Formats: sequence, structure tokens, C-alpha cells
Amino acid sequence: MRHFLMCVFLAVTLMACARVSGPSGGSCNEGLCVKVTTAGSVRMGEPITVIVTVMADRDISGLQMSLLSSPSGLIENDEDWKERGVRWAVDAKTNQPRVFTRRVRFSPNEGVYTLTAGAYTPNLPYTADSISVQLTRDGGKTYLSGTSVPIPGWTPGQPAPAVTVTRGPSPTLIPTPGHTLSPLPTPQRLLSPLATPTRATSP
Repeated sequence: MRHFLMCVFLAVTLMACARVSGPSGGSCNEGLCVKVTTAGSVRMGEPITVIVTVMADRDISGLQMSLLSSPSGLIENDEDWKERGVRWAVDAKTNQPRVFTRRVRFSPNEGVYTLTAGAYTPNLPYTADSISVQLTRDGGKTYLSGTSVPIPGWTPGQPAPAVTVTRGPSPTLIPTPGHTLSPLPTPQRLLSPLATPTRATSP
């Protein structure tokens, strides 16, 4: 009996993982899968090629796609560059991956940047995948979602470097005249605060 219950538990766990993890990484939610990664070299001060892949287990017309950068970067959008993020729409076919390429420019400073690709349709939950891009003067590296980004100057297995906190007054939030706080968005509207998407085709 104990062996049977253990098998049932493992089967349920594997099914749950299959719903969360996309093919070759990425993220899936109720049959809608999104994956983001980089291609080619990653160097500070140079454009980075970003690959966004989306696939669904059904036909979806007008699927809304987005690619966001945090901290803010410049993302290629057709023949223009948009700050922070871009959106577009695509018609997805059953089990047929659609691949999109965008170039991204970050500030010429060392740091870690997060790129998030998302897909949304009113009949399914918002699905997103993200990567971290670490840029240093010695080069750059991409870390997939769920992978820890190493702390510069710290060797794994050694004590983490101490963080010095300077004492000071606590910040006070001062309301701006003429502005009120907006309620938090509902989950089905977790897109990007960008312009209305336009239909695009894969390059």
C-alpha cells in the first residue's frame, strides 16, 4: 500500500512539473508555452540578439506577445527602438512553434538585466518566461529562469560577502498633488504598459 501511494505521489508530481516547465526550458500554463533566450555573443555595449518562442496546444488568433527589459533597455521593434519593452500580436497554430528575433541594447555599464517574454489571450492565463543577462567588462553571460546569478567577487562554497548598510532617515512617501493611487491590476491584465499591439509576422 505504501509503495502504491508513493507511485501515485510521484505521478502527480511529474504531471505538475509538465504543466509548469516548457519544452527545453521555458514556461507553460494550460497549454500555452513561452521561452526566451539569447543567441550569439553577449558583450557589454553591443546589441544582444534575443529569441522568443511561443507554442500552444490549440489555435489562437491574435495572441498578444510582449518582451520587457528591467532595468530599462532599448528593444528593437520593426525599424525602430522602444524603451523598456515592445508588444506585438501573432496567430498561433496548434503545436507549431513561432519564433521571433529582437535585438536589445543595454546601457554600457556593468550589471544584471532581466528580459521577460510573455504571451496572453483572454481565454488562458498570462504565461511568461525570463532570463538574466549579466554584463561585465570581461564579457557577458545569460542565465535561464530559475538559475542563480553569481555575485561578483564571490566564490561558491565560501562565505557570502558582507553587506554594509549605512544608517539614515527612513524615506517618507509624499503624495503628488492631483494623483491618486491606482488599484493593482487583475491577473488577466498582467501585460506591459505599452501601446496597443500590432500584428506582426515572424522574421
